[in-house]
Amino acid sequence: MKALAVEYDAAADSVTPTDAATQEEWFAVCERFDGDVHRIRDADDVTGYNALYVCYDEDNQPFHFLVTEDAELARARHRVFFSKLGR
Repeated sequence: MKALAVEYDAAADSVTPTDAATQEEWFAVCERFDGDVHRIRDADDVTGYNALYVCYDEDNQPFHFLVTEDAELARARHRVFFSKLGR
């Protein structure tokens, strides 16, 4: 799965790729942010990406990414959801 770093304006609900935006592997991004990843919404702002996610660093600063969701990511999201039930 690929991920692209973007700037997100919540007030205008707009997404703009960052100047130094390069494609990264989504699971590597999740690992870098210790799994503090949240899905915001569906996205069709940039071709090839279909979801907008926010990741938080150790200082609780948000970083936004457009992600290409596929079946592997859906399975991972369900696995995490079920593992957190009952906590």
